[in-house]
This record gives sequence, structure tokens and C-alpha cells, in this order.
Amino acid sequence: MITTQQKTDKQYNTEQAESPAQSMVTSLANATAKSAPNVAEMNRLVTLFNQGQQQASLHLALEMTTQHPLHGFGWKVLGALYQQQGLKSQALDALKKAAMYLPKDAEVHFNLANAFCDAGELKSAVLSYKKSIKINPMFTQAHYNLGLAYQDLAQLKDAEASFKVALNQNPKNALMHSNLGVLMKN
Repeated sequence: MITTQQKTDKQYNTEQAESPAQSMVTSLANATAKSAPNVAEMNRLVTLFNQGQQQASLHLALEMTTQHPLHGFGWKVLGALYQQQGLKSQALDALKKAAMYLPKDAEVHFNLANAFCDAGELKSAVLSYKKSIKINPMFTQAHYNLGLAYQDLAQLKDAEASFKVALNQNPKNALMHSNLGVLMKN
């Protein structure tokens, strides 16, 4: 499902002019609202991506990020495409932009955390997994991957806690059981 969250109303303070910082924020919000891709474009990109048409998806995502650089959707898909192609630094850059423009998208933060893991930036990955979980506490894979990141950081109690949450949400997952068992054995 594609949703956009944009502030469309602006409150004016008639007694005081906007500060330069406030003006910049207002300008950015207005530019974002005006530069959003239309739903048909986003749906087309989702369809191409889900059909595995990487070249067409990549072309459309690059076009979307060029035409709508302040909108996170194109960056989100572009980051996922770069991840699939093993282009770690490009994926990380695109997903950082996606997270900046889509701060309430759990999937963006999850993908960003995975990109941080790929780059060996485990502490940043932990923070992004936590953001993903804060947005969607039922995101089982985020809990599980958080446990893996904690495990790699030798924070074993935190890893165990994350694995247990993931298993409570998905008790039939054999891999999660196995990893928790190995962790507890060691």
C-alpha cells in the first residue's frame, strides 16, 4: 500500500516573521508536497519491482529520484534494487535518503539496517532496526535481525531478548529456534 504523509496547512504567526530556519523547513515541506510522484508512477514501479524486472525498475526508480528528489519512495525502491545487486554503498546512500524522507516507514528502516549490516556498521544497524520496531512492533524479521546484530556485537543478552520476541511472534520458525539454541548453548 502506498501512502504519503504531507503537511498541507501552515499556521502563520501574525506577530512575528518566520525565522530563516523555519522558512527553510516550510520551503522543504512545500517542495516535497509539490514534487511527489503520482500514484500511477509509484504503482508502476511497485509492479515492475515485484515482477523482478530489475532493469526496468532501476530505470524508473532513477527517473523518479531525479524528478522527485525530495520524495522517499523512489529512494526506497532504488535502495532495495541496489541491495539485490550487491551494490552496498549505493544501497546505503539511497536508503539513508529514503529514511530521511520516509521517517515513519518501518520497511525503509529495516532495509537501511540491513544495508548498515552489509557495510559492517553494526551499531548503526541496531539503531535502524530499533526504529523499524518502534514503528511496527510486530515486525518479526526486524526483531530477529536485531538479535543477529546484537550477537555479532557480542551483546548476547540483548540478542537473546530479540530472538525471544521474534519467536513469540513466529513460534514455528525453525531458524529462529536454532539460532536462539546456539546462542544459549554458548
